[in-house]
Amino acid sequence: MVEAGANDVSPEIIIKAFEIAQKEIAKVCEFQEKFLQNFEIQKQQIIVNKPSEALIAEILQIVGNELPNLFFKSKKEFWNLYQQLEDRLLDVFKEKLEDENNDIFTESKLKM
Repeated sequence: MVEAGANDVSPEIIIKAFEIAQKEIAKVCEFQEKFLQNFEIQKQQIIVNKPSEALIAEILQIVGNELPNLFFKSKKEFWNLYQQLEDRLLDVFKEKLEDENNDIFTESKLKM
């Protein structure tokens, strides 16, 4: 059974079209595989920029008690409070953020 919503074409023609398309797609896939053999492809390690457990713990010490206040607010109230907490954290960690050798404390990790 073929579900295509095509009232002008018989199911037999649709099935034949799928068979032809499948053969052509196989040719394209084969070409791609041969083409890729011309290159030396090396898998790269993905580096995830996520905060460390130590940073999370430090953030929770500073604003952890206020996090429940983010829930059940209007969108505007939520974002206002969120921005206040984020600004406070950036201010608290300002010196550590300025230390270029300290990759644990980056602004992007704090904002996660």
